Amino acid sequence: MHIITGAIIAALLGSKSKEKGSGSPILRIRGPINTTHLLPGRVRFHIPLLKNNDTQITQLDEQLPKIKGITSLQITKETGSVLIQFDQSTVKAELLAAALIRLLGLEKELDKTPEPAIPREIREMGRSLNKAVYDKTGGLIDLWTAIPLLLLAVSGRKIFAERQLAMPAAMTLLWWSYNALFHGNSRID
Repeated sequence: MHIITGAIIAALLGSKSKEKGSGSPILRIRGPINTTHLLPGRVRFHIPLLKNNDTQITQLDEQLPKIKGITSLQITKETGSVLIQFDQSTVKAELLAAALIRLLGLEKELDKTPEPAIPREIREMGRSLNKAVYDKTGGLIDLWTAIPLLLLAVSGRKIFAERQLAMPAAMTLLWWSYNALFHGNSRID
């Protein structure tokens, strides 16, 4: 909410962005709304929420033309693209982005902490490996049970067969297996 309020105030007061590139911070937002093209008097936004969403498209078709300075509006429902042509002396691209965010109710989405791609992909690989182990063993065991059992076996071998109670290796393995088996903290959901 604070991002939108700041952008609206900046747009209304005519503050200029000191940063080079694609304009003000609201035009550099990534996620539920992306500025894909910006020229003087012309801006294109990509909004995944709009893909084949007739209700939201109708709402934008009705509300956006009410903003003074918009000369043309084109929404492509197949791609979620919104192309707005506007009079720069009347309205700024930042205000148009803020209006889109407000009309589509994207404020909460923008306040969410984004999930980086690498941790997301690592979790997805973990889920895939878990399913593969589960399927391969016919449902007898999954990866999140196999790992602590393996750690338990290795630590048992170190303690009993090798007569090593080395710190921290064997005890660490025991601790990890205990936590994984009885607390379930290692599961990726």
